[in-house]
Amino acid sequence: MVGPRYIRGSRGVTRFYSLHTIAAVGRGVHASQHRHKTSDAFCRHFVRAWRWLGVPRISQLDNEMAATGGGRHRFGLSAVVRLHLLVGTHLVFVPPGEPGRNALVESFNDMWQERVLALRHQDLRSVRRASAGYCCFYHERKAHRALTVSRDGTRLPGPWLQVRHAALRWLPDDFELDSHCDSRGRLPVAAGMVSWIQRVDADGQITINARPYFVGKRRTGEYVQATVLTRRRRLVIYTALHRKIREFPFAFVGRIVEPVL
Repeated sequence: MVGPRYIRGSRGVTRFYSLHTIAAVGRGVHASQHRHKTSDAFCRHFVRAWRWLGVPRISQLDNEMAATGGGRHRFGLSAVVRLHLLVGTHLVFVPPGEPGRNALVESFNDMWQERVLALRHQDLRSVRRASAGYCCFYHERKAHRALTVSRDGTRLPGPWLQVRHAALRWLPDDFELDSHCDSRGRLPVAAGMVSWIQRVDADGQITINARPYFVGKRRTGEYVQATVLTRRRRLVIYTALHRKIREFPFAFVGRIVEPVL
């Protein structure tokens, strides 16, 4: 996420956020701009991104509150988490306060701000037009150093996506967020995994949904992976080498459905 950013136009000041997703394989990108950083904005951004980039098997995010849910409920799973589970994607949150873990998208963020926000804008529509134009340039005309002709057949992310379209996972054509929500507008919990990478603190604990989980004093300073296995309703703590350390109940409310993909 980039923002908040501000535009001073004829109708006053407009505050907005820009959400960016980049594919680690193929380097395709999607950007969308929103007036507010809500979980609904994040979810609709992801659906649009996946229609262009394909649905990932693993998705890595930072700890923005709109994505994590803010830890209001000990066993709560945010709308963003539920959406990823619904499409069969393993969502991984990087350690808090370590934006370098998302260096791939942070690099794109810098370029996007230099090329898009440097222009003079009167309103959010102007930003969206400029963003769409830059993304078109990025896909069709900007050779990416991570792609090679010998290995990938092209150095452009756009043609890369076209050639490999059949090999990627795609949402059903009729997939709509609202059709999967219950009467209260909430997405169901699908069978799958969501993980947090965290560093064990001086008390031997990590924090998930604003609640502490004891890992062990001797592991202070180590990075561990805490994974919720929704089908089992369990939180399992693994070492960096994926050895299980501890296991806790994770008793969220509601039935479990099968993922769409």
